[in-house]
Amino acid sequence: MHFRCIRLIQLVGSHAVIPSKQLPRQRLSQMNSARSLYSTSSLGFRNKQNLCNMRYQLQKSFNYTSNVMFLLFFNSLKNIPEVLKRHSVKIVQNCVQSCEYVLAHRIRRSHQMLCLYSTLWGEIPLYQFVRRLKAQLQKRKHLLLLGSGFVSAYDWNKERIPDEDILKYSAEMSLVEFLRDKRKACLKGNSRPADCTCSVCSATDSDSLYAEWQSFVEEDDIVVWKREDINHRGQGLYCYKMYARYGDVTAYDFLEAQVDLEYRQSWDTHAVDLRLIDSEPATNSDVIYWETKWPKLFSNRDYVFKRRYRIDKKRNLIYLVNRITEHPSCPVVPSKQRVSEYWSYMIIKPQTTFDKPGIEFSLTYFDNPGLNVPSSLTFWVTVSGMPDYLKKLRLAALGVAKRRGNAPSPLASRDSSVCAVEAAMTLAHVQQVSSTATLLESLRATLFLF
Repeated sequence: MHFRCIRLIQLVGSHAVIPSKQLPRQRLSQMNSARSLYSTSSLGFRNKQNLCNMRYQLQKSFNYTSNVMFLLFFNSLKNIPEVLKRHSVKIVQNCVQSCEYVLAHRIRRSHQMLCLYSTLWGEIPLYQFVRRLKAQLQKRKHLLLLGSGFVSAYDWNKERIPDEDILKYSAEMSLVEFLRDKRKACLKGNSRPADCTCSVCSATDSDSLYAEWQSFVEEDDIVVWKREDINHRGQGLYCYKMYARYGDVTAYDFLEAQVDLEYRQSWDTHAVDLRLIDSEPATNSDVIYWETKWPKLFSNRDYVFKRRYRIDKKRNLIYLVNRITEHPSCPVVPSKQRVSEYWSYMIIKPQTTFDKPGIEFSLTYFDNPGLNVPSSLTFWVTVSGMPDYLKKLRLAALGVAKRRGNAPSPLASRDSSVCAVEAAMTLAHVQQVSSTATLLESLRATLFLF
């Protein structure tokens, strides 16, 4: 290689033309004479041949150089694993130092921001700022979804089922008793006695809800009534009310068999998917995704609903209320039919106490499946589906007692009275504020080391 480069320099130097300081006219005449001599003499022919040889040598040396560079590069690639293995400790140390530097820089910046805002505002204004930020994120929940528990995308203050909507069902068992006894006696044979002055006989369909409930199914311990929904007059959509009485089930077990979603999936054969999406333990409120199995000719229905239950020891009642809602983590799936109209409420009344066997309950619900369902299918679901579901629920409640044994129910320690719920919500608010202050102090103490 070295010999070829020297030879190439000699060839180029022997044929190099060194310009002289001449006038332009003299230089032009010399170039014309040299051109004529080159075309006619043998010296010009030899110069031409030497130039061709020089070009060939240049191309050959370039090809040789490129081959050598490729071999060197290929050998270096082969040696990369060995080099990494030999210097692995130093490489890891350098990477760790770089990561520590970047992390320390980010933590310092965060600490500076926290100190600045806590100095300007204090903990309480900072908490108010976080709440305003949470409200802004709620407005833009279709663009931004946060899975953090500190800033939740679901506004419980707005979406929680209020206490007033739960307590208005306190007289539900009186209504059921009226429908079972007085209505059955007064409207025997669908005829209205002329001398009867009860609220059923004296009321019309427009000013009384008692007269609109019609007996639909009666078997054993289960009675079902139906009533056309007031928001869907003439569309064939009905509300259903069911009443049953079980002497071998406690109120706590009956409630636990429904609110324990993992256990419910083991006995509810119609639940394809049932999972918890969000919750607020202070008020016994949850957001649940529920997919139900439909016949093969129909697509499955799925629900996203909020649920809240209350154990009212003063009135000796348990309330379980469900309502449809929307949650950003459960978008509509094209392969399933999302139900947009659904509500239900159940009132459980123990015969003695909540932990003793013997209950009676009333379940009222409305469900708009989103299409014109044949009346035969609706009749089949109501006549066979709901009583079958209640029978499975009864067996599941008995299974709760067997699974727990002699241990007390975990629901017994949850006091859901109005005062208790308000105290729990206030305590949760104070804990959230104190957790914010504790977080600031811990960050200050920890990040001071940097």
